[in-house]
Amino acid sequence: MSKKTESIDKYKFQKRLRTLREKRGFKENRQLTQRNASLEMGLSENALRNYENDRLPNLESLVKIKKYYNVSYEYLLGESNEENPNPNHNAKENKEAITKIKKIINELDDIN
Repeated sequence: MSKKTESIDKYKFQKRLRTLREKRGFKENRQLTQRNASLEMGLSENALRNYENDRLPNLESLVKIKKYYNVSYEYLLGESNEENPNPNHNAKENKEAITKIKKIINELDDIN
């Protein structure tokens, strides 16, 4: 793994994504399959399967995943153990986080 992307733990992302899907299904009292989850968040089933097993998403997909599960980018990317966004972040911190995430995604696109 290159020095630029060593903060991304692909395994942690994949595990969290799978766990989020299972937890949401449990909360909604149903088995939430990759097919159903992908349709509900606007991704292809194949894309979600890849993200849960061997790939990291592009920025557009990451935004859809974040919104669907209502978790922070930092949580998805393994930089935080808190699922929910902190409502006390100010606009500057949010802008910095988005810039950082875009940079990471671009670096990952170059690797993939």
